[in-house]
Amino acid sequence: IRSTTFFVGLTIKIFPLDKKPWKSNRPLPITLIGDTAHLMPPFAGKGVNIGLMDALILSENLTNGKFGTIQSAIDDYEQRMFVYATEAQADSTKNEIEMRNPSFTFQQLMNV
Repeated sequence: IRSTTFFVGLTIKIFPLDKKPWKSNRPLPITLIGDTAHLMPPFAGKGVNIGLMDALILSENLTNGKFGTIQSAIDDYEQRMFVYATEAQADSTKNEIEMRNPSFTFQQLMNV
């Protein structure tokens, strides 16, 4: 195994949910969950948990009989998801900015 000091990171586009880039006039009742819905950098340890929350809420909405249409179940899921996923994106982005600071220490992060 050889090591190298040459590394090229790939650019990842993260679209903040508070900008609401989603179309509301979709022709079919379709939605997204997990990283496809709210990609975030891995600096808060929340990505997988948020994806699991998406699956839980959407599956409950689609099976609990409280919604008259699939679209209304999806709309409720998306409204709820935008709240908790936006918060997780903000936490993750904040941590990324702090961790990229040359004077960063984990002790500072834990005391915040």
